[in-house]
Amino acid sequence: MEELVRVNAKQLFGSDGTGEGKRMSRSLRRFISSNFTDGQRNLDDVSSMSPSPSAMSTLPGDDDKEGISPEAKLDRRAIRLTLPVGAAPTSPESEPHSGNNSPDRSPSREVIFSESSVLVNSGAAQNWILDTLGLHERTGRRSLLALAESLVVPKAEVLGTTDRTMRRFVTELHRKYEEHQNPFHNEAHAAVVCHSTHWLGMRSKAYTAMGENLHVATDIAALAHDVGHFGRNNAFCSSASHDLALIYNDRAILENMHSATCFQIMKTLGCDILAASSRENRRLYRDHIVSLILATDMATHFDFLGKFRVRVAGSEFNLQDNAEDRRIVTHCYLKAADLGHAALPFDMHERWAFRLLNEFYEQGDEERQLGIPVSPMCERSGNVADFRESQKAPIVWDC
Repeated sequence: MEELVRVNAKQLFGSDGTGEGKRMSRSLRRFISSNFTDGQRNLDDVSSMSPSPSAMSTLPGDDDKEGISPEAKLDRRAIRLTLPVGAAPTSPESEPHSGNNSPDRSPSREVIFSESSVLVNSGAAQNWILDTLGLHERTGRRSLLALAESLVVPKAEVLGTTDRTMRRFVTELHRKYEEHQNPFHNEAHAAVVCHSTHWLGMRSKAYTAMGENLHVATDIAALAHDVGHFGRNNAFCSSASHDLALIYNDRAILENMHSATCFQIMKTLGCDILAASSRENRRLYRDHIVSLILATDMATHFDFLGKFRVRVAGSEFNLQDNAEDRRIVTHCYLKAADLGHAALPFDMHERWAFRLLNEFYEQGDEERQLGIPVSPMCERSGNVADFRESQKAPIVWDC
């Protein structure tokens, strides 16, 4: 896997990804500042947490913020999402669809079950390299359902629920992912992150010690970690004074919404996968899932990474006996999986990377329409080389 990362780094920007001796572009510095820090810290502050002093020495301080006040120009009617979750889905039993306004290009459930069987019988579900976008296309944008059928539904009994209830829950997750037809943050992203999290966890001492019930809860968190995403990032929500930013006080805006959406889906008739759990276990699963989803907020990434390294280096670190140590390691699995396309074969990684670029461009288009500053990497007239450079963030500084 490390070799794949090095190869992808070299193909993306003509080096091994360390960036030694190079200065980052102004656009890239703004991108990292707005997405990988809380916006209140200077990038120099993270140098002690970096993978190598030489790589991080290229990071200058934050750029000056653009002095444009968007409030006077903002047409709030143009904001596409106002609440974390709308009305309850109309029919949990209905055939999953590919989005509210798109035609049904969907294969039957038999195709989903068939693809799931292939994943299981071929061993593909246990292989790090899984072409989730290919699965996404073969199943008519239902890779999440096929993957869940192979990894999550068979474990429904572990949480005290039924296959039927688990399928209903997963179907509603899928429906919420597909409402906005995002190029990147869509049901296929949820599928690949769940698969990668599961793959990493099953090779861990932390999973051995935590018990199968929390394995399944971790897979649920991975499936739900971006549910309801509408193709805009936290910086957009804050800049646009989005209703979600007001609800969550500009802190982990989307991550809080994803977590809330996950548990609101459970309140939908027939979707409560925790209904049979004891009060104590329900609290345990909720805390586990919420903490995992909130850990995907990249604004706190460097703080998390620093604390993790200090903890792992300490003599008291113990995955077998310390639940908090197991939790922090499990957070690492989900965080790594969330950016894990950088460790896939280059052709798969490239497809994901340019899907992300398209989503950035769509955000920039809306920001321009709203009259607010266009976020880093979201300007269509920008140099694609800047985007290639930006991929150093998940490859170099996240590990």
